Amino acid sequence: MTITREELDSLKVMVDAATEGPWELVDKNDMGNCYIYVEGSITDRITIVTADPVRPWLTEENATFIAASREAVPRLIAELERARALLQAFVRAYEKATPATEYDVVEANAYSEAAAYLIDAGVE
Repeated sequence: MTITREELDSLKVMVDAATEGPWELVDKNDMGNCYIYVEGSITDRITIVTADPVRPWLTEENATFIAASREAVPRLIAELERARALLQAFVRAYEKATPATEYDVVEANAYSEAAAYLIDAGVE
């Protein structure tokens, strides 16, 4: 499944709107609450209740993922944008350097897949 330019832009808006990181997950307390600290202050926290039998999806593993996502998502976005830019440069260079009559089958397939991916992703 391809992430479109619009989806990527939406993720960037969410990242920019979120509280700065890093976020840190700390141990659960006696009530089963798990805390994600932000801004390095003990009072600035997100509470995730992890001992709730009515909502079993509220787990320490999910809290760990949420905390890690604050740093990981911006890095993944940057890496995806970098990879797309490199792929786009490859497609443009290949189109410019290779006459249509000289396409190697493997190269042509790689080019076709790369070009189709960029179209699906909304990269021009």
